[in-house]
Order: sequence, then structure tokens, then C-alpha cells
Amino acid sequence: MLSPTHLIDSNACTAWALRLLTKMKILSYLPNIDKLGTRANLFFKNCAPSDVCDAFPSIETGRHMFFDYRLATGVWARLGVVALAGHFSFWDLQPP
Repeated sequence: MLSPTHLIDSNACTAWALRLLTKMKILSYLPNIDKLGTRANLFFKNCAPSDVCDAFPSIETGRHMFFDYRLATGVWARLGVVALAGHFSFWDLQPP
């Protein structure tokens, strides 16, 4: 984010400007840069036997955990938030 050779990440600026605990800021930003400990990331690092979710027959990515998993879709539906296909950033979602 501070490198002069890279573009400024507006999502990072949004996440770090919030008045939240640092742990909450980190948790809100990690999915945007795909750095969560998902099975897909762990499998890529040879730390998991497969990249498939145990509860749902799909590759376990950050998108899957927060938007595509059946429990997550129920939470978003109750909040009245629509997560578009292929869309992953929390900061670009329309508020309920």
C-alpha cells in the first residue's frame, strides 16, 4: 500500500480509516487481498490435503466463505444485501 510503484488501494484506505479495533480492520481487509487461511490457500502452500470445502462441494475461497456458502447467503439475505456474482469486496457492497 505504501509502495510508490503500486496503485493506491482504495479498499485499504477505507478499511484502515475506520474507527474499529485493529483486529477487526485486519479481518475486514484480508479477504480483499485473498490472504485468509482458506483451504484453497492452504492447499496451494501444501498445508491441506485438498482445496474443497468439507461442508459444501466447492473450492473453499474467501468468496465461498463470505458469499457463496449457504449459511453466508442466508445472513446476507436477512440483511438485505445482494452480493453480485464474481463480486468480493466488502467495501463495494450496497448497504442494506
